[in-house]
Amino acid sequence: MLGRTSREKILKTRTDCDLNKYRCLNCKTDFSSIKTLHCHMLSKHSENRLYYLCPLCETTFVQSWSVRRHLLKVHKLSKEETVSLKINTKSTLESSMSQQKSQTERAAISKLADFQGLKCLRCSRDFSTPANLRKHVAGHLGLKRFWCRLCNYKSFNRSECQNHVKRIHSAHSPEKYIEHKGQFIHEITKM
Repeated sequence: MLGRTSREKILKTRTDCDLNKYRCLNCKTDFSSIKTLHCHMLSKHSENRLYYLCPLCETTFVQSWSVRRHLLKVHKLSKEETVSLKINTKSTLESSMSQQKSQTERAAISKLADFQGLKCLRCSRDFSTPANLRKHVAGHLGLKRFWCRLCNYKSFNRSECQNHVKRIHSAHSPEKYIEHKGQFIHEITKM
């Protein structure tokens, strides 16, 4: 957690905010404290943006508390269930363009997936977990995120790519042969 002086030092390096008035010069918005101005500048006006993922549907949020609110309202979980998920709201830095691309891909996945009923809307197949449903729908869409550096193999999940490297290339340390693409790679696949 950053203290007041750390936030102040970070904001002093920027030319798009007024520290005396706690004002964002990009969108002409005033804030009540350094903390809120700092949060706004990071979430709205940074090349690398901080965001948090919902553990069930991977919707992104700027604030960690928004994930809890989303789980309560959208996924209809109780407060106890959100705590039991141990919401690991890992913050991730991602470039604005890459984040926009990821959100587009997530939106495409959401159109083909019923995360409440855990059902694929294209082929009506049922799933036991949101992750399995997401992986399946990504297959329908031809989305790939991980590449094998030794051949042309691509997959949506890291574990599939690791298994490929171990099985096909007999590599003991598969991770060094896997490349993660920040953006999804489209391929035409039939399922």
